[in-house]
Amino acid sequence: MAGMIFQTLSRSRKRLVLFITVPVEGDFMIYLKKLFGVENICTYSEFISMDK
Repeated sequence: MAGMIFQTLSRSRKRLVLFITVPVEGDFMIYLKKLFGVENICTYSEFISMDK
């Protein structure tokens, strides 16, 4: 997981998609929200409901 995060942070974040297949909560979710912005994060259930 740390390798994936390093790869993500070492590249441009413009038009970046980060798909995490495990539940993310707590400090890591806070970190992601600060890094990418709350408006750029959606949960799996939010993503699935977009198609409806």
